[in-house]
Amino acid sequence: MTNRDIYSVALSVLGEQAEDCADYEERAPALIGVAVTEYGKRDEAYRTANGVQNVDGTMTVVQSLDSDFPLSDCFAVAVCYRLAGMLVERENPDFATRCFSHAEASAERVLREQTPAEVHPIRPNC
Repeated sequence: MTNRDIYSVALSVLGEQAEDCADYEERAPALIGVAVTEYGKRDEAYRTANGVQNVDGTMTVVQSLDSDFPLSDCFAVAVCYRLAGMLVERENPDFATRCFSHAEASAERVLREQTPAEVHPIRPNC
């Protein structure tokens, strides 16, 4: 999956066509970088809990649309919604807020449903 795939889905969320959104495409790499940074710690926790190799080095702030999506694929939905919200935040803050809520819910669902839980015995009160 590439960052361009993330951008394409974000446009779909917005109901936009790529040929009509040159300004969005120009802003998207930096905004994807912001979203990747925001979800990076959660991705690291997911990878550690599931025995998946962590990404080497730090995430770059500006991502090329043609480079690979640097987080685990399970965070793609969260980043798509986050990007969609950031693209329209000034023009439509109410819709952006809904996108941000969907992004957070998706990221939390990944951690809740795809991260093994630790079970500890309950000690009786003495």
